[in-house]
Amino acid sequence: MNLSLQRIIKSVSGLIATSVVALLAAANAHADNPAETLRNGMRLIINERHRFPMVTIDLWVRAGSADEGPGQDGCAHFLEHTLFKGTTLHGPGYSDFTIESAGGSLDAETGADFAHYYTEIPSDKLNTGLKEISDIIRHAVFPDTEVERERAVILDELARHDERPAARIQDRLYNLAFGNQPYAKSPGGEPTAIKFRARDSLVAFYSRNYVPQRCALILAGDVDSAAATRAVDRYFGDWTSPEDQTPQPIPAPAQTVSRARMSARRGERPVIGIAYAAPSAVSRSDSAVAEVVAEILSSQFGRGTTSIAAWSGTAVTVNYAARHGTSLLSVIATLQGPPISRPFEQSLSPAISDIPMLEAALRKAIDSLATQPPSASTVSAAVRTLQGQIAYDIETNTGLAREMGLAATIGGSDPAELSPLLSQIKPEHVQNFAMRWLTGKQSYTVILDAEQAE
Repeated sequence: MNLSLQRIIKSVSGLIATSVVALLAAANAHADNPAETLRNGMRLIINERHRFPMVTIDLWVRAGSADEGPGQDGCAHFLEHTLFKGTTLHGPGYSDFTIESAGGSLDAETGADFAHYYTEIPSDKLNTGLKEISDIIRHAVFPDTEVERERAVILDELARHDERPAARIQDRLYNLAFGNQPYAKSPGGEPTAIKFRARDSLVAFYSRNYVPQRCALILAGDVDSAAATRAVDRYFGDWTSPEDQTPQPIPAPAQTVSRARMSARRGERPVIGIAYAAPSAVSRSDSAVAEVVAEILSSQFGRGTTSIAAWSGTAVTVNYAARHGTSLLSVIATLQGPPISRPFEQSLSPAISDIPMLEAALRKAIDSLATQPPSASTVSAAVRTLQGQIAYDIETNTGLAREMGLAATIGGSDPAELSPLLSQIKPEHVQNFAMRWLTGKQSYTVILDAEQAE
């Protein structure tokens, strides 16, 4: 390689590394503003960032699909849509109008362990944002007309989710692993449950779970911590719950080897999903290793002349999303068909022509992590990629608030804690993880093809 080009590459790499370090250091700013617990049990985390006169207000509630009781399937997602639709103080649309008039917009998201409601607004409108989010969280009334309107919207969302074979596979893997336990349910809910969900079940779920002890409020941006704390106390300090509604522990997945088949729809290619039990977010060191393992497998399956993608044109995704309880690490592969032949080019690897061959190749690659540790350079590359992703995720106030809120809600590492944990991971940690977690004694497989049905 040309010596000048080498210097340029080293210089660019150094700039990228410096940028990542600087952004991760910025996330450390909240160390001077540790989480505070208000008198009512609600947690408050403030991260001062004075780059722009904007602030993100992000309220997290431990009220995801895993918190739904009997007869409440789909309530978590339903509340995400209906909480904005009127309170005891104001009619439908008032909160949206008020926040938009202040220069922001209200948004929300639901997962297995959480729901969160957030906005980014000019920092001089902090009180306006806090007042409106307090109102919708504390005083929602769920008008019948709004419930019916949002029911149609949710069913449309679920239909679009169901159109993706990989999404159906992922949902089925969790169902297969967790059986009748809380994590077996899709966070979005099932169409049948949403279609017949009554307003009184929404109210019951809301009354039990939307309490201060289950909430964490994140403020990230151009605010003064002392003044912001006083403002939060003004709008949330008198919020109380009649009893302690501590979330129940989430049971681990079944210790078994399970397989299931699903029928492909017209035009869909065969898909296979393989999943293994994976660490809870609370096990922070193990969870960090799981992130590295998922990145190594993603790289192995997706890039390079010896990757499975090169063998067959197969699309492979590796998923590990830490949860409060034991999660899953899954590999989902779609068989796209034979590779495109090119004149005068000899294939380096045999084409994978069917699901059995694809499953064997996937399992061989996964099992290899237990029999032979990856190289130090492979681990370092995975760590750099993950740290770069963290830096990207927290570049905005909203991104930083999301990562901090998620960590506070599921008990995981926030960005400033996760990066150093990743830096400590060595090849032997990856091998030990594979030997413990990626075992044939506890795995779940779902195959979608045209010939077999569940």
